[in-house]
Amino acid sequence: MDYWRITLELEGPYATPFVSGMLFGELCWALVRRAGESAVRDWLDPIRSGKEVLLLSDVLPEGLLPKPLLPAPPFDPKRAAEHKKLKKKPFVRRDAFLRHREALSARAIEEGLADGPNDLEHRLPHNVIDRQRGTVREEAGLYFQDEYWPNPAERRRDLYLATTLPIDPILDLLRAVGEWGHGRDSTFGRGRFRVVSHAPERELFAHRGTRFLSLSHGCWTEALRAPRYKLATHFGKLAIEAGMTCGRPWKRPLLLMKPGATFAADGPGPFGAWLEGIVHSDVPQALGYTPGHHAFHLAVPYTEARDAG
Repeated sequence: MDYWRITLELEGPYATPFVSGMLFGELCWALVRRAGESAVRDWLDPIRSGKEVLLLSDVLPEGLLPKPLLPAPPFDPKRAAEHKKLKKKPFVRRDAFLRHREALSARAIEEGLADGPNDLEHRLPHNVIDRQRGTVREEAGLYFQDEYWPNPAERRRDLYLATTLPIDPILDLLRAVGEWGHGRDSTFGRGRFRVVSHAPERELFAHRGTRFLSLSHGCWTEALRAPRYKLATHFGKLAIEAGMTCGRPWKRPLLLMKPGATFAADGPGPFGAWLEGIVHSDVPQALGYTPGHHAFHLAVPYTEARDAG
């Protein structure tokens, strides 16, 4: 297994968070657009069967990792306001995690907690159209969607990747995704990025720990023991080509573990699963494939302070 750290640079605003499973799906569609459906089936089959491995993290702020869910430190009433402030911070600096991962605790990483990049959030109003009358609905006729504008000084992001496949074809597909755009409103220029650099990751995964920190949106399986996690509902959609063929672009909601989940494990991994058969309710044979979702965890090993003695 080879581990890589890929640096991306956002070229403008984005309307959809860069979630691991969605990014994997966009790699697949980049291959479809380049070489056809037979090529993506040949590429996917060994990954689905476990013969090959391709694990992705969420796209993370440069130099930051998701804050691991750890046992809470003893409550100190004198530090109540500080505890509340630290609890809201979603990231930990990579160097702080590496410095303490042989005896990790919530207290040890306090000085390394971070808020992340200062992306500006814009809330956009949209009208709801009454399809029978062709006019705006008078009741509940307005809804809002968010998009994010990155700070020019904080456009760079980290993507971690583990694979048994050659890296160059994956980078080519990732560049194609960046040119096409990620997520909602990509046709209007949202979610575009470029690949700045890539290098072997030699530090983050070089540890034999007793627990793991997930960098991805992944699912629970029986191999994950004593997990600590927060849940997120993933509302996926088929790509535009499949949505037009099928007539129903919306996938079923999936309940996934957020990055920052921690767990012990039975076996060496990969952890999580390829979800299939529950992702879409009505896919005609004309589509030529069964929609699935990449719900694997890219997991970083660490040892908790109590396990380290």
